[in-house]
Amino acid sequence: MEGNRRNALKVLLEKSWRRELPQDTQVVHTLDIPQSLAGEVPTLSARFKHIGSLTIKGSGSPMGSTAFIDSFPALTILDIENVLLEDIPPSVINLPELEILGLPRCSIALNRASLEGLHGMSSLKYLNLDHNPLGQIPDFSRLPGLSHISLKDTGLKEIPLELLGNPPRQTVNLSENAIEQLPAELFALPSSLTSPLDLSANPLTPPTLDLIKTYCQRTGESFAAQASAEQRLRTQQLYPTFLEAEADRFIFRLPGDMAAVDPTLTRLEAEYEQLGNDLQLWVQAVPDRHPILDVPLDEQTRALDQLSRQNFKTLLEQAWRRESALDEESLGDEPSHMVHTDTPILGDLPQLNANFNHVTSFELIGNGTTTGVDGTLRSFKHLQSLTLTKCSLGTLPESIQYMPKLSTLAMEECAIRLTPDTRGALAHLNQLDFLDLSNNPLGLAPDISSLHQLASLHLRNAALSEAPEGVFRVDGLHTLDLSNNGIREIPADLLDSRTVFNQDCDLSLNPLSPASLARLRQYYQRTGIDFQVAAATVDAQGTPLVVAHPEPEED
Repeated sequence: MEGNRRNALKVLLEKSWRRELPQDTQVVHTLDIPQSLAGEVPTLSARFKHIGSLTIKGSGSPMGSTAFIDSFPALTILDIENVLLEDIPPSVINLPELEILGLPRCSIALNRASLEGLHGMSSLKYLNLDHNPLGQIPDFSRLPGLSHISLKDTGLKEIPLELLGNPPRQTVNLSENAIEQLPAELFALPSSLTSPLDLSANPLTPPTLDLIKTYCQRTGESFAAQASAEQRLRTQQLYPTFLEAEADRFIFRLPGDMAAVDPTLTRLEAEYEQLGNDLQLWVQAVPDRHPILDVPLDEQTRALDQLSRQNFKTLLEQAWRRESALDEESLGDEPSHMVHTDTPILGDLPQLNANFNHVTSFELIGNGTTTGVDGTLRSFKHLQSLTLTKCSLGTLPESIQYMPKLSTLAMEECAIRLTPDTRGALAHLNQLDFLDLSNNPLGLAPDISSLHQLASLHLRNAALSEAPEGVFRVDGLHTLDLSNNGIREIPADLLDSRTVFNQDCDLSLNPLSPASLARLRQYYQRTGIDFQVAAATVDAQGTPLVVAHPEPEED
């Protein structure tokens, strides 16, 4: 058997020397010695300068002379696993171009010489010393280029703080060690420096877990610390798609200390049960009469509506459990979810008593029969995007007043009318970037004077007789659609506007006065923007106007 192994290793080395083995990349040749061929290796006089990556997977026995490594002077990657080395060989330390070094399960105990050798490996970017009784650890402040460090199961009892200094590391794995407490300095560091840290499977004390929880609530980082198995199980029962690490992270982000976790989980369990009960009652409460036509509903229509309600119930329960699609457009740092449906509902959406703050996008496409949405939307206070289409609301939903993070609001064909009392309902939404109330009989334009972030405003076919007050004084407004209304007067402040309007801005299909057309013509000659009004591109006699192109202003 040993003879067969040695002969097979000989064949492998000869193929490698002749460059007959596959290349890892176009420029890097690799040599992988599998466990079946690992064991004592020869001392070679040949030099494999073309080999950039060497991997040896052992079975716990020595490799004999480590001078074998001297035959690979150009290594940038060296991974030796489960080989009895006892220390880092000088042949490894002397590799000048080595960037990635993995020596897991090699029974390594570092001494002064090997520590100094490591400190001199200035090209090193990745170091894995997992499952070794190190005894001592390097001074990582002397290895600033080291971005990936793994010291899993190495007997560590404390965190070397120099691991978390500048420049930031990308991964610092200290899992499965004997760390019970953490230094106060750790909790003063920003999350940009602590996010790489993995302290899972360490016997952290309860006071230490409380400190981590407080830090996590402030920064979102929990160092991969673990809650109790019972708490993790309860969390995964509430949120079945959570992996164990996700359940732990969720627990540490809950409000309060570790003693508050169990009561909070109890409250969440009750909240989810109540959500299911409330939704089930709503599913069964199908109206007898059509909410718009006020005529009796036949059994087939009521059965279809009950099915639609059941589907909406399922959708909301999935969203509560964080199983709905992620909101890829969210502006927040944490993952958030969407609730999007085109399920038509007869009457009002359900009254909810649950928290959906983890949902940042809500979209409902109806067919004109949904008459009330506030009972549901009051539970979605952290929405960044709200889209309602083809509902029969009559007025702006009151619930949007409690959505301070709303940046996109689109409610087309929702039968919305504005009054002098309701036209200012959007004034406090100071994050609003996109507003579309097209195809509604608004009558009055919404007050946008305080919407300083507004970039797109769409009020097409909205029964308006006037442009929104101050619309041309909103500096960031680049897209404006007021087409198909009854607007006669375009304010004179258009000509003083500093806004750079896009080509797709639209004021067409309005009975514009001669004075308004004159302003549009003057604006067109200055900017080339015609607002889709053909008459703005010609003078009163129909002669095409010449657009002036002023030279760009200097920075």
